[in-house]
Amino acid sequence: MNNSWLRLRREELNMNQDELLEKLSTALGRDLNRATISHWETNKRRISLLHSPEG
Repeated sequence: MNNSWLRLRREELNMNQDELLEKLSTALGRDLNRATISHWETNKRRISLLHSPEG
């Protein structure tokens, strides 16, 4: 699945990756990092909320 929708939606909301990172980390109760957001947006890593951010 193409995750570019995440970048497009983030841009629609006028958010940068750091702002999205903060919101997602808080909402999910997970320790995410900026590289994870970037990897999700560029399809280097699948979005999985059931596994560790590095998995």
